Amino acid sequence: MTYKIFGFLMIVLGMALSAMALDEYNKYDRIGSENYFMKITLSENQTVFTVYDSAGNESMTCRQDELKLRADTVFATGKPILCRDGFIFPDGPHSSDEIIKVKMQTGEAKNEIFFIGRGDSASGSFYATGRNEISLLRNVSIDSGQFIRGAVVSFWSDLEINGEVNGDVIAVNGNIDIGDDAVIRGNVLAIGGRVNHTEKSTVYGSIQNTSIRDKATSFRLWRLRRHDTPFNTIAKFYYNRIDGATPYLGFDYIFPDSNLPEIKIFAGYGFASERLRYYIGLKQFFLSKQNISLGGALYKELFSPDEWLIKERENTLFALLVTEDFKDYYEAEGGYINADFKFPLNLELELGYRIEEHKWLDAHSGLWSLTGGSKRFRSNFSTVEPAFRDQSIASFGSEKISSLIIRLTYNMDAGDSYPDFPFTMASADVELVPSDWNDSLDYTRILIEASRYQTLTRNTGFIFRGAYGNLSGGSIPMHKIFFLGGLGTLHGYGHKEYYGTEFWLADLEFRAAIPGSSWNAWLFYESGQIVESEAGNDTEVKNSLGLGITFNDLIRMNLSKRLDRSKDSFTLYVRLKHQF
Repeated sequence: MTYKIFGFLMIVLGMALSAMALDEYNKYDRIGSENYFMKITLSENQTVFTVYDSAGNESMTCRQDELKLRADTVFATGKPILCRDGFIFPDGPHSSDEIIKVKMQTGEAKNEIFFIGRGDSASGSFYATGRNEISLLRNVSIDSGQFIRGAVVSFWSDLEINGEVNGDVIAVNGNIDIGDDAVIRGNVLAIGGRVNHTEKSTVYGSIQNTSIRDKATSFRLWRLRRHDTPFNTIAKFYYNRIDGATPYLGFDYIFPDSNLPEIKIFAGYGFASERLRYYIGLKQFFLSKQNISLGGALYKELFSPDEWLIKERENTLFALLVTEDFKDYYEAEGGYINADFKFPLNLELELGYRIEEHKWLDAHSGLWSLTGGSKRFRSNFSTVEPAFRDQSIASFGSEKISSLIIRLTYNMDAGDSYPDFPFTMASADVELVPSDWNDSLDYTRILIEASRYQTLTRNTGFIFRGAYGNLSGGSIPMHKIFFLGGLGTLHGYGHKEYYGTEFWLADLEFRAAIPGSSWNAWLFYESGQIVESEAGNDTEVKNSLGLGITFNDLIRMNLSKRLDRSKDSFTLYVRLKHQF
């Protein structure tokens, strides 16, 4: 199995290197991994325009009184920088259609707006459509019922927002008016202008007005005038074969303009298991950019080792509608303290200490579902061999488990990039349970996941997804072993058909958009292998092949077939969102 581990790690390394190679190929100077079109940095006394072209970048610094509007052209220190037709760069004019993404960073000392270009290989009209509304020297009105997927930005003009904006709203030397029907999910920033809004408007982000000298004070006043509250209600509902119907209610306190810690408290009740669920958590940020945080939590919750296969909300719908619960469960009661560190290049590290007491809970096979008929839910950990399962159940709750948690993640904003741009996601989770901290348990559990989405043409692309897990030690609990087969791993095989202490999984998917529609067709191939016993005997490599179709990335249907037995027919799967 060692050479297979090495091969898997080489594949992951190759994915990372290919992403780096793609980034280095473009001649633009970059911040992170994106093609920067332009950056505007605004402080109390000056404005810096940085433009990016094929030769590199060029910055221009000027005071506010050095920005002049003459005959539909804006001049900075006597040089033209923009007109109605576009931005005037050193290498020639550039249309605002070349901007496909807008990011904003605000602070007491300065504000920065990043305009990200489409790169050399994309069509500006294709990528700009429906994403951003950018206006140069023309007033913009977003009407009620209108939806803007990206940001709304104006230069030397005013904005009137009555519709829905998914990104930020920014006016450079202009005013912003927000009406009753407006819904803005990003931040609002007026540079050299003012922001007016009604009490019925909805703004999820911050409102900042840099025409007021004391920006920090004005920010707090805006929040009070908007009747914002740092308290947010938590209301959720889960349904599974262990707890049954489980409603939760609570709140979180998040006030980013305060030195107080974030607080999250919620509780629920499982009507089938007759068990109380609760969570009490605190998190305190440090440094101005909130790059370091310390936190802790006390809880009594229903946990599952299958969270990487399917999330609880999607699993709840399957259980309610068709009597299908794809996860196995155990109860965990205890506490967790951790420190989070955010690094450049989208890297984040979490270090934590956890102490828990685990409890076994039986499944309730006869729970109700909408269309399940006489179908019954399966037992908890039903695919495990009976003797091993019974032995493991008897040992549940025999001691408290103390463990060290290490988690490293890398994420290139996949949600914002798909399907227009390539991205990479990766995570590594390590759980160390040393014998020095525990009476009878001694194991190390590692789970590594990585995925790469790569565009080929305007309408095609492919996804490579890989995973590797290893569980080693002298005493290993049943609920920490790995499973392969079925949903989320090897489609076409029985759900969680194989289990063991070490596995690898690889998935290659090809995407082709159906012209003139919101549908995508998929062809995918999956391969995996798992060690079924502690003796280290390898099972044979398992393979499956399938076809899929997705609608607007909201629902996906797959037809999959396992390739180790010719007698098996295709298996139909339905997912609520494409999984990366």
